[in-house]
Amino acid sequence: MINRRHYPATGVYECNVMLNPVVTSGQLNVYVLKDNWDTIGAIRLAYKAYQKATADERKMMSKAQIARWEDFRIAHDTGLTEMVPYVYDHGVGGSSLSVGEFENSTIVDALGNNRFFSIENPTGVTRYNILSQWSAAGNVDTDPAVSTTSVPYGDLDSLTSSQQGAEMQGDGNLPPYDHEGNDGLGSAWTKVATLTNANTGADGRLSTGFFRAPLGMIIVTGADANGWGILQVREGSTKGIKVHNILG
Repeated sequence: MINRRHYPATGVYECNVMLNPVVTSGQLNVYVLKDNWDTIGAIRLAYKAYQKATADERKMMSKAQIARWEDFRIAHDTGLTEMVPYVYDHGVGGSSLSVGEFENSTIVDALGNNRFFSIENPTGVTRYNILSQWSAAGNVDTDPAVSTTSVPYGDLDSLTSSQQGAEMQGDGNLPPYDHEGNDGLGSAWTKVATLTNANTGADGRLSTGFFRAPLGMIIVTGADANGWGILQVREGSTKGIKVHNILG
């Protein structure tokens, strides 16, 4: 039986990747989007921009006119081939489930350019990199912008120190973090595990164990055959699975 329920693209899913040792003789490397404040904040900010860009159209359209399965979809933009479920039918054999609409969300900017939201590639005329836009939102100016040695009424009494005044202006005029908003944004991805078939002679590991996957995006390298393994999603109360909605 195929699950035809619609799960939000903007969810954090709890997943487990399992290797099929019969099919895969080598190893798989499993990566996932970092489940941290920057990733979640970037997704929320991108959604806010999407809602702002489509607000006027939504006001003019009835609910029935808006696509039934509309979702806020962000492109991984890695250039990697996307995997699809592979199912077996007794007497027929295996087949891939590749039919369905998974269009990325787009908006039209002030110059009339259609732009989508991207994880991997830099912002350009066709895309917004959500992490770089989030980084820009975290930029703060030096405050005060210029430290001076001049203190009001500095010569009123001997207890007033120009040097001390300068230190009071300069010590703490930048925040206790990267004021350009680049904290930990070098890569959007982090490695979960390496899965190895024990038959290769190395210590085998056939399962990652459950991990959190923002947007449900998982990169698996080394999967070069159909039926290489199983992606399991933790059971929960949201249409049968456990999902944390990033957008609240």
